Amino acid sequence: MGLVISETTSNTASVGIVVPIIIPIALAVGVDPIIPAMAGVFGANVGAMLPVSTPPNAIVYGPGYVPMIKMIGTGIFIDIICIPLIFGAVVGIGSLIALHA
Repeated sequence: MGLVISETTSNTASVGIVVPIIIPIALAVGVDPIIPAMAGVFGANVGAMLPVSTPPNAIVYGPGYVPMIKMIGTGIFIDIICIPLIFGAVVGIGSLIALHA
């Protein structure tokens, strides 16, 4: 959810939107909210498809160094690669600090 939202808004705003939604849902289903919140935060930080996502994207898009279609194509590719990486990172960190989803 964080990854999808961060593609159309800034990454910082995405975390501010996603985490307050994830925590009550996790608590309602009886899951420790730390792991789902970490997944939301990691997902929100991956979003880099559009210039609005991160300031560096706006910097390279503004003068026309990188066309929008190239940013979208690269963003989709990065999203596909990062989904399993986020899952692995969250599970790995959760197991390191003895949290279980």
